[in-house]
Amino acid sequence: MKRTLIFLFLLFTCMGSFAENEGIEPALGVRTARYYYMPSCSSCMDFLLSMASEYSPAGLTIERIDVRTAAGYERMTADLERLGSSAEEFPILIIEEAVFQGEAETERGRREAEALLGSGGSLTSLTGTVHEPAVPVIGIGAIFLSGLIDGINPCVFSTLIFLFSMLAMLGRDRRDLIVIGCWYTLSVFISYYLAGLGLSHLTLFVSRYQFLGRLLDGALVFFLAILAVLSLYDYYLARTGRASGMVLQLSLKEKRRIHSVIRGRMRSGSLALGAVIMGVLVSLFELGCTGQIYLPTLLYMASVNPEGPAYRLLLLYNVGFILPLGSLFAVCIAGVSSKRLEQSFRNHTAAIKLLTAVLFIILLVLTLLS
Repeated sequence: MKRTLIFLFLLFTCMGSFAENEGIEPALGVRTARYYYMPSCSSCMDFLLSMASEYSPAGLTIERIDVRTAAGYERMTADLERLGSSAEEFPILIIEEAVFQGEAETERGRREAEALLGSGGSLTSLTGTVHEPAVPVIGIGAIFLSGLIDGINPCVFSTLIFLFSMLAMLGRDRRDLIVIGCWYTLSVFISYYLAGLGLSHLTLFVSRYQFLGRLLDGALVFFLAILAVLSLYDYYLARTGRASGMVLQLSLKEKRRIHSVIRGRMRSGSLALGAVIMGVLVSLFELGCTGQIYLPTLLYMASVNPEGPAYRLLLLYNVGFILPLGSLFAVCIAGVSSKRLEQSFRNHTAAIKLLTAVLFIILLVLTLLS
C-alpha cells in the first residue's frame, strides 16, 4: 500500500509537471529578435518608444542592444558576419536569418514577423533588405569638395611651388618631371589614404563607447565651428594683403623640414625612389596642416557610417585631394613656370580660404543633422 501511494504521488507529480509545461507552451514558442540601435539615432528611439514592452503578444521577443557599447558592437558585427551582411543603416533588426535596416524596414520586419507568428507561419519566409550606405547626396558632395579644397590649401600649394622651383634649378627635363610627378602623386595618394584609414579605425573604436562617442560628437561640432571662424579670419588677412600672418598654415619649422626633404630627395640617384620617399615624408609632415580638413571630414564619415571605415567615401576624398596635385604637375610639365604658378596662387589665396570656411560650415550643419 505504501509503495502504491508513492507510485501514485510520483505519477501525479510528473503529470502536473507535464501539464505545467503544456501551459507555458507559448512561452517556449517565443522567437527572439535582436534590435541594434544607437541612442543618438532619433528613428531608433522612435521604434523603441512604439514598443510597449520587449514581448509581443504574437510571440516575438525583441532584444534591445546598444551598439555604442563595446559588447553591443561586437555582437552586432558577429551577427551580421554570420549572415553574410554588413551594417549600412541604423536601426538594424535581425529576425532568424533576415536582416532589416533603416526605420521603414525594421518596422516592416517586425509587423511581418508578428503576422506570421499570429497565423502559425514560419519566420524563415521573412526576407530582409540590404541598403546602400545612408549618406545623403549633399554629404557625398561635401566629402569630395573637402578633398578638393584640401588639395589646393596653402600648405600643399606652397610645398609644390618649392618642389617645382627645385626641379627648375636642377635642370630636370620633361621626362624627369613625368617620372617624378607620377611617382610622387601616387605616393602621396597612398600615404593619405592609409593615414585616413588609420584615423578612421581610431575614431570608430572611440565612438563604440557611448560616453566617448558623445564626447567625440561634441568635440567635432566645436572643432568645426572654431575652424570655420579661423578660416574666415585667414580670409580677411589674405584679402587685406597679410597672408603671411594666417593662422591655419604650417609653422616655419615644418616648412623648413619639408624643404630639406625635397632638396635631399631631388638629388637622389633614383628619381622614382626619391619621389616615393619624398611623397611619404611630405605627406606625414603636412598632416599637421592638411589634417585640419582631413580629420573633421573623417569624423563626419564616422558619424554617417558608424559600422566600419567608409572605404569608398575615403577613396572619394583622396581622389578629390590628388586631383589638384596631378593637375599642377601636368601644368608644370606643359611648361608653365613656378613663378607664374606662385603668383596665381597668391591671387587666389583669399578665395581658397573663403571656400574652406564655407566647407567647414557645411560639415558642421551636416554633422548636426546626422
